[in-house]
Amino acid sequence: MQESVKDGALSGRSRRAAWVAVALALAAVAVLAAACGGEEETPVGQTPTAPGVIALRAGLNDPQDVNIAVLEFLPESITVPVGTTVEWRLTGPEPHTVTFLAPGQRPPTSE
Repeated sequence: MQESVKDGALSGRSRRAAWVAVALALAAVAVLAAACGGEEETPVGQTPTAPGVIALRAGLNDPQDVNIAVLEFLPESITVPVGTTVEWRLTGPEPHTVTFLAPGQRPPTSE
């Protein structure tokens, strides 16, 4: 009789795996939605008429499980006018660096 009750129920491990799969699927949808969002671009040769703030996300963390993260910049690159002040805000516990490369310059290797 006890086996028939377990036939329709998920075990604790299966239930946990299902929740992780749902969380990963939701994170993937959030990343895709952010990547597909429209961005306002300034036409070539024009400068923005007023200074503004452009907020970019660097990575995406699951608030329920800090071990689940998408580690990339969204969007991957952005161009700002000469003289623009760029402010970096790091909210995580890990130290970070920022490297600016000249056009055509290759990033340094991690070796």
